[in-house]
Amino acid sequence: MNKKTTRAPNEVTTNADLVTKQLLTTLSYLANPVKGGKYSRTRIYQIRVNSKHPSQSVEDALSSIEKILKSPAMRKLGVSSVVIHQISPNSSKFSSVGFSIGQYAYDIVLAKGSNRGQEFEKVLIQELKKLHAGKECAPIAKQALAALQIADKSLQLSNILSIEERKGNTVRSEVNAPEEAGQIIADAIITLKCGSKRYVSLKDSGATTIANFGIKGVFAEDMTPILNSSRWKKWIDPLNVDVDRMVAGLRAYSTASKIGHPTIDQVNKLVRKNSAIYNLLSLLVGSNYIYLRRKGKNLFAKWVTDDYIRNEFLNGMRIVEVRYPSLERKQVTAIFANKSGDRYRLELRNTKGGVIPNQLNFGTMS
Repeated sequence: MNKKTTRAPNEVTTNADLVTKQLLTTLSYLANPVKGGKYSRTRIYQIRVNSKHPSQSVEDALSSIEKILKSPAMRKLGVSSVVIHQISPNSSKFSSVGFSIGQYAYDIVLAKGSNRGQEFEKVLIQELKKLHAGKECAPIAKQALAALQIADKSLQLSNILSIEERKGNTVRSEVNAPEEAGQIIADAIITLKCGSKRYVSLKDSGATTIANFGIKGVFAEDMTPILNSSRWKKWIDPLNVDVDRMVAGLRAYSTASKIGHPTIDQVNKLVRKNSAIYNLLSLLVGSNYIYLRRKGKNLFAKWVTDDYIRNEFLNGMRIVEVRYPSLERKQVTAIFANKSGDRYRLELRNTKGGVIPNQLNFGTMS
């Protein structure tokens, strides 16, 4: 079959039309829908829409789209697995909301707007620096400092020497200990007058990514993993995926061929303390930093420490599902859930429109 001429099944286009109609009816600022782009290459049915309001916040629009997709009417249509992508798997530039209907994947790409999520960190750091210097600043700076002080009482203005944007190495794949990851995760560094530093990770509303980095060199051109590569051993081998099914799925997707084996495993297996996968998840989250997040109109902060990882994040953690590539999808996905009911997704994906995974992404699930 010639992939360049592969068309989406009628069932897919019909459902896309229904979803698009609901979106345009409910959100009047969305316009100019373009459907089906890149389907022959990605097997993800794209619905690209523009915002008629140049000042429209991308985060607000994405949240509104997400809310519609999670509505009873959309659930009745079969919509599931709704997730916001800060960078769409169908675009290297725009954000999107992905979802599934049955076995088919869809992606609503918002192709206009000001991506305030990407600017949030820099703007907040600038405002915090103004606050520290005694200059007029935006209210969010005082909100942020108050939240930070709840997490760490030492973060009083009188104790702070400087607030700076973190610069330097950002290569997560080279990290070997959780506390090293914490320093790389940080967006801001607050230096106290006593000389100690506080590393702060800033997250805007709607952000789901905890860690993502390239895994180039892990797969050969024939889609088989290079099992003796250091990155495979460190980042992927702990997942204990079925290599044969993974490779067969990638090849099936690449050639638009059906496969005869199951592509989803319901695992429900406890992640045991100090196991390879336990250590992998610890490394992905990192430690020894403060996590500051905007949620709605409020900000909250908490210390991410080794104790937090052991007693909260990894408490009762289970790997509940593994999804292998298939005719319809090219990602390898592992789903986790902890005792508190928080769910996480670890995904191997290609971010450049190809098939062979070139990135590992780990984050929360809404």
